Amino acid sequence: MIRNDDELREFYNKEVPVSHPNDALLLDWTTRLQSGERNAETDGIARYIIKDFQLRQFLGDAQSPVTLEWLSGVLGAILDHKDALETLGLLPRPKKRPADPQRGWDISCWVAVSIKRGYKQAEAIQLAAEKFCTDESNVRKLLKTRQEWMNPNDDVWDEYFQIRKRQLPPAKTGKK
Repeated sequence: MIRNDDELREFYNKEVPVSHPNDALLLDWTTRLQSGERNAETDGIARYIIKDFQLRQFLGDAQSPVTLEWLSGVLGAILDHKDALETLGLLPRPKKRPADPQRGWDISCWVAVSIKRGYKQAEAIQLAAEKFCTDESNVRKLLKTRQEWMNPNDDVWDEYFQIRKRQLPPAKTGKK
């Protein structure tokens, strides 16, 4: 489990360094985006350029001058009150986005660990609803995905949910 940014940087730089798109390819892509072409392919290109920019920044790699020039133009257009998504070459978000499968897994595991720590199921559901900012009925629906074979080691779950910023409740001691 990767615990922090330094471990993630080490993972990316270990053995085979990350390969970034070259400036010729970036120039072709940014020219297409600046021409106003909009479709699923150009949306993917824009996302790829932005993610490459983020990755280079995270790893401390030099930014491409082509990307920096494109981003400068985009930011200038946004300051001139142009639509940000259109200017970036991104398509509008779909009205119906698919659910995040990791969220359901996290909630069901969070509840299962809380129950193992001595909380009643109703209490664990209520705590999970608060922790994950959702309704208790949604948590109950997600419990159908609960896995019985999950790792019982509390230390692993404490660390996992700390990284996910969803602290588990402390183990109950004694009866209340």
